[in-house]
Amino acid sequence: MSYVRIWVHLVFSTKNRQPLLNNKIRYEVQSHIIQNCAEKKIFLRTINGYTEHLHCLISLGRDQCISKVAQLIKGESSIWINSNNLISDNFKWQDDYFPVSVSESLVNRVVEYIKNQETHHARISFKEETDQFVKKYGWKIMCDLILTNFFFPWIYHIDSNLFFKIKNAVSGKQSAFEKSSYLLFYKKHFFDFFIFS
Repeated sequence: MSYVRIWVHLVFSTKNRQPLLNNKIRYEVQSHIIQNCAEKKIFLRTINGYTEHLHCLISLGRDQCISKVAQLIKGESSIWINSNNLISDNFKWQDDYFPVSVSESLVNRVVEYIKNQETHHARISFKEETDQFVKKYGWKIMCDLILTNFFFPWIYHIDSNLFFKIKNAVSGKQSAFEKSSYLLFYKKHFFDFFIFS
């Protein structure tokens, strides 16, 4: 038998970071996610969040990957939220998410960090938190490398007008999180173009 212990701190937000998760709704959603994870054999150590995002500490199983686990948690919970009319409008999670690995020696610290989200966000906004994540884990560097070395040359080769539109959109004051959202949107746009045209 294979023994696996890979801790992942997963963070995801509501679509466009809308503050839809008041305490009552968030506690209901979190309880449902706990139940759903148990049914799908996803080991969820702890979950908590704030009005526009959730944090999960997960230990991946030997046949699980981050993208599949994120899909199972986000996709199923959004369907459940809508089917139970917890929110008046159609609810969606943001397409992208933040997963980072966690050392076994830091698990308890991350658990406390997640448990104290309400206190934490009384002092700091989610945008400030994500900017800290970006700086700490070097995502801005990775995002800029992708923009410079892969995505921009690819787009320019296909459509120079769209190239300048995207370049202007992502070269302003947006955070790396927002820039990556543009990338995902336009990447999907071009994959759809290649597949269906």
